[in-house]
Amino acid sequence: MATFPEFNAEGHEKLLKLDEDSLKSEEGKKRWRDFINQYETKVKDFNFGSLIRTDATNEYTETNTIFVTRMQFYAIEIARNRLGLNDQAHEIAKADAEKERVKKEKAAATAGKKNGKS
Repeated sequence: MATFPEFNAEGHEKLLKLDEDSLKSEEGKKRWRDFINQYETKVKDFNFGSLIRTDATNEYTETNTIFVTRMQFYAIEIARNRLGLNDQAHEIAKADAEKERVKKEKAAATAGKKNGKS
């Protein structure tokens, strides 16, 4: 995060909620290009594109994603994970998975009753 000190600011607001205009401004592109090019021989497909959530507290949606390079995705998501900024989205995903599990169990039980199995 030394290359992007704004991500280190107290509360990590700029890492928690990404500013697409800042990332894709001429200055932002240059800073990221310099950072990304260090990984050209170290990370396969280092400059391929990836979707990233603009707000770490929410899930992937059409309005909560932007297109970035793979290395931008790795750098931002690793930092978010280390700082616990993805925890809320993780809890949402766990709750959704639990709801889906309960729904499947109910559907299986209903199907079993219809087939004469109790």
